[in-house]
Amino acid sequence: MMESPQQRTDSADQSAPAGDTFVFPVSFAQQRLWFLQEFQPDSVAYNVPCGVRLRGRLDLQALRQSIRALVRRHEILRTTFRSEDGEPVQVISTAIHEPLALIDLSALAPDRREEQFALLASLEVRRPFDLATGPMQRFVLLRLGPSHHAIVINTHHIICDGWSMPILLQELIGNYDAYRNGRAPELPTLTIQYADFAVWQRNWLAGGELDKQLSHWQRVLRDAPSDLALPTDHPQPATRTGEGALLHLPAPECISGLETIARNEGTTLFVTLLAAFDAFLARYCGEDDIVVGTPIANRSHTQTEALIGFFVNTLPLRVDLADDPSFIELVHRVKTVVASAWSNQDVPFERVVDELRDASAVSQTERDQSPLFRVAFTATDDTIEEVTVAGLEIDALQLTTGSAKFDLTVSIAREKAGRTWLWEYATDLFDEATIRRMAAHFESLLHGVTTAPQTRVSELPLLSPQERQHILVDWNRTEAPF
Repeated sequence: MMESPQQRTDSADQSAPAGDTFVFPVSFAQQRLWFLQEFQPDSVAYNVPCGVRLRGRLDLQALRQSIRALVRRHEILRTTFRSEDGEPVQVISTAIHEPLALIDLSALAPDRREEQFALLASLEVRRPFDLATGPMQRFVLLRLGPSHHAIVINTHHIICDGWSMPILLQELIGNYDAYRNGRAPELPTLTIQYADFAVWQRNWLAGGELDKQLSHWQRVLRDAPSDLALPTDHPQPATRTGEGALLHLPAPECISGLETIARNEGTTLFVTLLAAFDAFLARYCGEDDIVVGTPIANRSHTQTEALIGFFVNTLPLRVDLADDPSFIELVHRVKTVVASAWSNQDVPFERVVDELRDASAVSQTERDQSPLFRVAFTATDDTIEEVTVAGLEIDALQLTTGSAKFDLTVSIAREKAGRTWLWEYATDLFDEATIRRMAAHFESLLHGVTTAPQTRVSELPLLSPQERQHILVDWNRTEAPF
């Protein structure tokens, strides 16, 4: 009989050297990620780093207490993964360990100190995880001065997602504030834990709703192209290394014009941006059948909203541009596609891929290396704003693992300085100069869209005025003195 979440939480004891364990099935998303990690055990593509700078007098004991409280509250932070009969299971430990490492850099000269901090932070976020032994998250505190610290948190995606990281940081800061002021944290009791969601998901998928939603995806994705012919600097390697880079660029000012289009057409900025991205890919690749992946929070039950865990689902969004629609018409097509996908979002992406793999006799390894799409588009708002609590000024760090999950992922993120474009790309395929050029072409298309939204996709501009002058005029100066 399954223990209740509260019984498992109450039995968690930091004094136990090993502690009891509880074994649960994994969710479908965890199952696929476990397979990918087994296939490439040294990969850091699914490391999820975050961190903050702390300016002010730091109470180290209160910080340690707040981490222990966080680990005790969320079972997933005490979870490892082992294989039973070739299939992964979650192993939840009741032992609470303190995964905080302290590195003192305060004796170094100021410029050397920042240089060493950047190096150590980069090394930490690029350290792989052992899913069998754990822990699945690490906290590294770097002392940069008497009143200046930075904490780097590295977590494996198998226990968290983008929604989880703000929860983790907010609870950590709230716990610290409480302990710093001599009181215990006051958080509402969690009615379920992630393991309960995994059990529920598997039971729910045994019902008829699964077949209904699966039939939708089989119909929508039948004969869908699995790749886009993006112009790359290097040929596709036989085996991807997973190496990648992240380019931060300011979002163009014309975003406000896209918001106006979205309001006028009764849709969202995300739909309008995705339509523009589909148009960009169609023009760039010379194709009219575009499949782009996008993540969705997948927290449709209120009990999951406060949990740390791997809930996020991926939706493949397929759009037809064969008849060269106007941009406004494309917005409405994308709006319909997104609404249909959202209505069938409960089926785990892994099950959709399994069904299509079985139908096309593709091996599991081939499936996981090329799962329906290689390009993704996201909109995120997961950053932590600068705050002051318990005498500390807390500001978010920008950290990257130097890896890429797909050939190309374009995100628009809301940060304290405003909206930012994030272009994550596989360095096996692209050089930075090419991605910068792509971003400039996408920006030109966005300006064209806001200027004349009724323009057909084939006529939307890609070249900047400078490039147009260079290609059409400068390169054609063929006159010579007679």
